[in-house]
Amino acid sequence: MVYAAKPNTVRAIILSNYIKLMKGHYLTKEIRFSVCGNIPEVKFGEPRKPVPHSAPYFVGELVEYECMSGFEFEEEKKNYLTCQQDGSWSESPICIYKPCK
Repeated sequence: MVYAAKPNTVRAIILSNYIKLMKGHYLTKEIRFSVCGNIPEVKFGEPRKPVPHSAPYFVGELVEYECMSGFEFEEEKKNYLTCQQDGSWSESPICIYKPCK
């Protein structure tokens, strides 16, 4: 994807995980950023519908999960994953069996 305003201005070329800022045919700056791939599976859980979109996910984006019927999130664990600065996902939510009362 290429963005340009007027002739002889800086244009941004957005590639998979970096942006090139160009003036004419000369590279003026290259900005790299991390992205996360596909969301990981959570045993006895699934992403809350609708899932925001498919990979890549950008740093700071989050995906919420729900536990399947008969399961609940482990105490003090979050119910979402966050795409982190290094391109990995945060610690996965954990769904545990919920005994009948």
